[in-house]
Amino acid sequence: NISLESIQQTIHVNLTAPMQTSALFIKQTEHWKCRKNIINISSGAAHNAYGSWSMYCASKAGLDMMAKVISKEQKKREFPIKIANIYPGVVDTDMQKEVRAVAPEKFKSSQRFIEFHLKGKLLDPDDVAKIIFKLYKKKKLNGGKVFDVRKV
Repeated sequence: NISLESIQQTIHVNLTAPMQTSALFIKQTEHWKCRKNIINISSGAAHNAYGSWSMYCASKAGLDMMAKVISKEQKKREFPIKIANIYPGVVDTDMQKEVRAVAPEKFKSSQRFIEFHLKGKLLDPDDVAKIIFKLYKKKKLNGGKVFDVRKV
């Protein structure tokens, strides 16, 4: 029961916009002789199928593939851009509030996310940002790889 507008919005936010932004960044910085990174926020949903999340899962999987392809293309460049995707884990955001509010008959995994919240297992957005910055400083974000902040 997903509307065409919802499909378009999800694909635009999670895939089209990052693709367009990456393409512009690559074009504008092609000859810059400095460190250049593209860091995308992806999701474990890119490789885990959740019922009712087909567009979200598909768009994040597309984002992961985009990073792999750009990384491969950039290896041939004189001044390559490094690209990586981040799986931030289950972060305490407005999106999580929305997920927890969905009735279980519409989203069977909602109880799992409710339990994460009740047990205090949601990650703080500031902590996730610090981990991403730490990876960036250590020059680990490259190769089209995916980094799961829970495993760093």
